[in-house]
Amino acid sequence: MLDHPNFNDYFEYADGYIYWKVTLGTRAIKGNRAGKLRKDGYFDVGLKGKYYLVHRVIFYLVNGYLPEIVDHIDHNRSNNLINNLREADFCKNVWNSRKTSNEKSTSHKGIRLTKNGKFEARIAKNNITYQVGTFPTLQEAIVAIKKVRRSLHCEFACD
Repeated sequence: MLDHPNFNDYFEYADGYIYWKVTLGTRAIKGNRAGKLRKDGYFDVGLKGKYYLVHRVIFYLVNGYLPEIVDHIDHNRSNNLINNLREADFCKNVWNSRKTSNEKSTSHKGIRLTKNGKFEARIAKNNITYQVGTFPTLQEAIVAIKKVRRSLHCEFACD
């Protein structure tokens, strides 16, 4: 059972945007672009009293189904071109994320400065944390973690 209306009845996709196929009121007029930009950088659209993220609507319109998560390949939440959207799950979406706030000691994802002044690189996949190594320089840690990240996370790797 669908948890949304049939988006094909209401929208059509073109060049990273959706357009109304029908007129539903003063804000939803046939042929007009649908959706608005939110403060967090995503576009959403209201339909029948609910709001939907536009990138998910676009993925559905083009592919005919909705995956668990629709990932923006380039991290730009406003870039809803279909070639920038891909199916993902929670883990893959995290792999494609940028550095987290708890990585304050360096500006690189998965690398932290240890108490002895060395750089520790770690990466996770499938609830397993891999110790890439401890390195005397940040540059050595960066090179090592990038290599392992590409191997473990494949096309979802994000440096």
